Amino acid sequence: MLRRLPFIVAILVICTTHVVAQREWATWHFGIRSGITFVKNGKDLAVPEPIRNTPVRQIEGTSVWSDPCTGDVLLSSDGMTVFDRMGRGLPNGTALNGGMSATQAALFVPHPGNADLVYLFTSPDLAGGTQPVNPGNAYNLIDMSANGGFGDVVAKNQAIGGTGSERLCATHDNTGLGYWVVMMEADTTTFFAYHVTQSGGLDRTPVISRFNVPSDRVGYMKISPDGRHLAIASPMHKIELFDFDAATGVLTNRRIPIGPENPDIYNSAENVWYGLAYSGDGKKLYCSARSIGTSKIIQFDLSLSLTSDIIRSGTIITTMSNDGVYYWAMPMQIGPTGKIYVGAKDRLHVIDEPTRRGTACNFHPNAVMFPDDIQCADGLPNIIESGYRGLRTYTCPGPVGFFRVRNVCLGEGVVVRDSSSRFPTSWLWMFPRGNPSFHDGPTPPPIMYDSPGTYQIILRTQNEHGEHIYVDSVVVFPKPVVFAGPDISACRGSIVQLQARGADRYAWIPRGAVSDPNSASPTIRVDRDSIVLIVTGLSVQGCATRDTIVVRSAITIAVVPGDTAICRGSSIRLIASGGETYEWRVDGRGTLSTDHDVIDSPDTTTTYRVIVARGDCIDTSEVTVTVSDILSARVTSDTAICRGTSIRLKAEGGAGYRWSPIDGLDDPSSATPLCTPQNTTTYTVTVMSAQKCERTLVMTVRVKEPPRVRCRPDTAICRGGAVMLYADGEGSATWSSDGGIVNAGADTFEVRPARTTTYRCRMTMDGCVGVDSCVVMVLPRPVLSIAGVATACANDKVDLHASGAVDITWYDGRWGKIGSGSSYTGRASDMAVVRAIGRSPDGCTDTAEWRLVITEPQTIVFVLPDVMVQPGKNIRLPLVRRTGLASQPVDIDIHVPNRAFHVTGWSPATLVRRTTIGAMDVLRLTVAPGSDTVAILEGVAMLSMQPEFTITGAGVDTVDCRSVTVLRGTVGLENCGLTRRMVRFIESLSVRIVGTGSLRQATSTTVLDVPVRMSAYSPSGGLLSEATWFGAGPHAIALPDGYGPMIFLECRTPWSSEMMPLLLR
Repeated sequence: MLRRLPFIVAILVICTTHVVAQREWATWHFGIRSGITFVKNGKDLAVPEPIRNTPVRQIEGTSVWSDPCTGDVLLSSDGMTVFDRMGRGLPNGTALNGGMSATQAALFVPHPGNADLVYLFTSPDLAGGTQPVNPGNAYNLIDMSANGGFGDVVAKNQAIGGTGSERLCATHDNTGLGYWVVMMEADTTTFFAYHVTQSGGLDRTPVISRFNVPSDRVGYMKISPDGRHLAIASPMHKIELFDFDAATGVLTNRRIPIGPENPDIYNSAENVWYGLAYSGDGKKLYCSARSIGTSKIIQFDLSLSLTSDIIRSGTIITTMSNDGVYYWAMPMQIGPTGKIYVGAKDRLHVIDEPTRRGTACNFHPNAVMFPDDIQCADGLPNIIESGYRGLRTYTCPGPVGFFRVRNVCLGEGVVVRDSSSRFPTSWLWMFPRGNPSFHDGPTPPPIMYDSPGTYQIILRTQNEHGEHIYVDSVVVFPKPVVFAGPDISACRGSIVQLQARGADRYAWIPRGAVSDPNSASPTIRVDRDSIVLIVTGLSVQGCATRDTIVVRSAITIAVVPGDTAICRGSSIRLIASGGETYEWRVDGRGTLSTDHDVIDSPDTTTTYRVIVARGDCIDTSEVTVTVSDILSARVTSDTAICRGTSIRLKAEGGAGYRWSPIDGLDDPSSATPLCTPQNTTTYTVTVMSAQKCERTLVMTVRVKEPPRVRCRPDTAICRGGAVMLYADGEGSATWSSDGGIVNAGADTFEVRPARTTTYRCRMTMDGCVGVDSCVVMVLPRPVLSIAGVATACANDKVDLHASGAVDITWYDGRWGKIGSGSSYTGRASDMAVVRAIGRSPDGCTDTAEWRLVITEPQTIVFVLPDVMVQPGKNIRLPLVRRTGLASQPVDIDIHVPNRAFHVTGWSPATLVRRTTIGAMDVLRLTVAPGSDTVAILEGVAMLSMQPEFTITGAGVDTVDCRSVTVLRGTVGLENCGLTRRMVRFIESLSVRIVGTGSLRQATSTTVLDVPVRMSAYSPSGGLLSEATWFGAGPHAIALPDGYGPMIFLECRTPWSSEMMPLLLR
């Protein structure tokens, strides 16, 4: 063990500062063994971390009191027990009057004038059933100087506050030095405010504020951090607000911030209002409400003066679903960072910015998740929230620097371990004459010193509260100089004295080689060629160095390795070494040699003794040579095998065997090697006895040549084809494939394999077999197919397309070549039968055939009859199929002069469309097959400039090889047409329309030999104008404007009266 020298000096310098006491509630214990902390290693955390195994087990309210400087828990309570900082119940801290399910079961309030005293107020369980008898509110006084500084209860369960309720809260008074502790009486709106002052502590005479309204017993009660407002959450009234006077403790101005002005909240289904929390500035109030199925968080703006405005400010921040069976109460509590935390079974939600209005407060669910075995249940710790305002200050001590160091020997690094307390944030180490001489940080590297001595180590620690300097020293001891003595050479078997110097204690290794491994001068027996001994010398301080010594044997005897054996009649040479002189002796024969070796041919087993000397050292060794008789051995007789086969050789009669040559043998040292020679070979085997006697035997293995077989070369055929197989060679042939024997005895035969096949030909001669094989590869044939129309007219062009092959040739029905390539086009009349041959890239072919049904054309003729009509009369022109029969409807176009004939009907045909091209109306009609009269054109013959007009037609489709043609060929059409017909008037009267607008007239230069009365009528029948035409003319009648595109003109002669439409174009 190293011994510590006395410290040179220890200097302690502590500086302190005043800090705001916000760490009194920096660690929370609540629920079932759960909690969170806002401080770690003396530093504040922006996001709290979960902690487990806290001592409290409470369904609802708890309280915690922590060191205001470090945030370390000093006291915690669930209202029934008060626990110390180690989580142990105080000796007199059990059986308190708080309830297991009280909303605010406990509240710690420090004595403002005595740092060693802390009050613990409790409230009973009036709704959970854990306390059948109401013990009322009570206070307990804890002395933190008792119980070895862990604290103990010195006044217990002191009743205050009337009948008591589950509501309990506190705030700073108007001076910031004292506290008001507020509690309610059960079932009434009566408040008891107790003043806790610096001078007198708890004043047990309360300030009572009464309101003549009933109340219930459960739900949170909170005072805003600025001490101006008090709020109650209850199932009866939901939320009640009061003004609080921090100077007097009096409550006034009761109001309910929930009303019909805000129907979303007023009509809310949530019937249990429980949790409360204020924003840090006291201007926003948050409430939690729940029912089976849903839970809500609601915000009210307390900065508004009017109650109605506060009601309207109510905003639902979030709506969450709950488990629907046991709905969690959602307690709320503001933390030291100003964020509000919301309890929910196994997690905490958070409101990040509570001072912001409405949903801008940023509600985030599941901000803190707890392990499976802990829960926050229905409560969070009861806290004096005005403490977050920094109304009270504390003097916090700075860090305490301390370290541990062990003295070392020269050459070792000094390891310094920091043990500072009170959370330093910086470390500065100084090591005068050390390497390194400075270090910044908690863990310096090993420090090296160049010489022995005592050295100072200085540590300066700092944090926000001050700094501290701690000085200690370390001793670097010198190492001893150990000498084990010079190396030693001694005769084998002699005992040698060792002698070590330079240290206080010694340790020899190997320990078993010396007489006393801890002696400075042990002895050693020389019983081997050499040995290296290591001696470790230690000083009184435990420093060590090492030295080595080699002890060698002065003579070493070497003989042949162990006893040996020879065969009778053989000689042996024995060799010795390690000395200067030698003498070989055999009992009964005397000295055989004085050299280092001897050669002898013993007849019987003999023991040889050699005496070796070097100076005064003599050693003796013996070797026994066993003489054995010649052995009897046998070997396999000469034999013959076919080339490529093997035979097992066999020798016997010995203990070992050696075959040569080794070519073709799997194991030349085996008694039965497997022999596979390439050529005829004579093998020699040396058979050896256990005594190394040998006998040599000889045998020959003759290698016979197998018959030579040569099959036809590998070939390829198309699927379905055949090929001749043949083989050259001697002997009888047997052909086989994977399916077995396919032919026996024939050298040549035909095969037609369905797939690629390997054929093997086996020929036998003189017991040897020759084998050869060939492969017949079966290539797939192409699958050729032809695509095209199935039927066509005789003169149609027909396109055929073939696929499935790369090289295609086309043939007609008589196998005359007509084309090549993947497509062929021809006239239908020449393509009744078309064949194609396609070739694959491998040369295999396939044939396909296409048969075409050819239809001869027919002619369909439509005619219009000649008719004679008077102008203005209706016309019925039948369109009649004269010849031909269509199996499908046929489309035709009818061209009608629109100035002469206004068509209004076309049954039984169907009008496809009607277009006007200049002076022609074009009617596309679809006429049905079967009937002779396919359409009747109906309309009115109008007065025009010409005494006649022509109707023409054209076929549109060619159907089933039937074409529409023209009767008598008056109009030539490419595909089909209609007969050209003429409509004649009984008398010719040419009328011309001139002018426009109001000057428009119908005029005529026709010579009239009878008077004609002309009358113009509107389409509705109204008379527009009249005139009498007679003689040579010119004649005229006014045509007023504004009556549409058509006017009816009546022509009256002495013998007739006719009405005709006149198209105004």
